[in-house]
Amino acid sequence: MAIGNIFRFPKKNSDGSIEINRVIIDEDGNRVTITESVIDSNASSPEAKPNHIVDISDQLSHGKYTYIFVNSSGEATAASGVFRIYYNGVNFTTDVTVSSDGYSFTFPDSCPDALFDDNNTLLIDFVEK
Repeated sequence: MAIGNIFRFPKKNSDGSIEINRVIIDEDGNRVTITESVIDSNASSPEAKPNHIVDISDQLSHGKYTYIFVNSSGEATAASGVFRIYYNGVNFTTDVTVSSDGYSFTFPDSCPDALFDDNNTLLIDFVEK
């Protein structure tokens, strides 16, 4: 049985950045709590393409598997190959399939319908195509 704090959910700061606390084991075997920056929402990619971090929880619906990439203004925007998907703080990036045009992503059919409802959190961070 695990003892101690668990940090599952990233938090959005007033400056637009998103952070999450992690516990790591340092080189001496000690547990150390670090704060990991998920991505700076005001930053640009090395190619000067806009980065976005958007809470798209409003798209969640029971039994819905496909979701749209939107920018901070809520406009549909194509994502490049640089993206991350967080559902309730869990990184689902490797589990989703991005459409060929980059405007949407789909969770695998193996996920139960009940997994998706409007009481959960769905965050995306991505670089525009």
